[in-house]
Amino acid sequence: MQKIITKLKSQKRSLWLLQFDSTKDSNYMNWENTTENIVRMAFSGDKNIHVNQFKKIISSSTSIYSFHDTKKFKLDMNNYIQSCIQELELVEEMNNKKFTSKWWNTSIKLTQKNKQTNNQTINIWKVFDKIIEEIETNEPDPEKVEEAKEKIGILQDELKKEKPVRSKVKTWVEWILNFSRDAFIQCVPILLEKFGWL
Repeated sequence: MQKIITKLKSQKRSLWLLQFDSTKDSNYMNWENTTENIVRMAFSGDKNIHVNQFKKIISSSTSIYSFHDTKKFKLDMNNYIQSCIQELELVEEMNNKKFTSKWWNTSIKLTQKNKQTNNQTINIWKVFDKIIEEIETNEPDPEKVEEAKEKIGILQDELKKEKPVRSKVKTWVEWILNFSRDAFIQCVPILLEKFGWL
């Protein structure tokens, strides 16, 4: 994971050094191919969602073979690569268990064992309500909003169980990650407090 993050950081730095005005420029082609391959390696299990985002930035910035505005393209691509890096770093931190829920400034608090369940449950559903509210506000596609509400509802139902099935929870959490990184981040404290894993 760390090697991929390092490679993406290198591509982000080299992006600003590139001189090009055409997608056929050899320097640009090498940079694009290398970056796409790294993204594919980094997110091999997400059905190419990240790769599609990568290509979308390119297609929206070009006309035939020319760039509309290379500076804007570099800025958009820089932001995209940075979001990929942050996502990978987040996953790596979770895998290594290097952070606690307090780091996320969450409202969920550890209490005495006999009080933990009630306090935790109330806050968990408040977090999910907030996630859905933000999706309804920021997602322009009504079908995607309904799909997100359905998936999050399924995740909620599973988490309500006394013994949630880990594989099922991970399936819906991964779907949320692919749908919205912000929504995923808000789920992290819940999973850490409830299970101590992701």
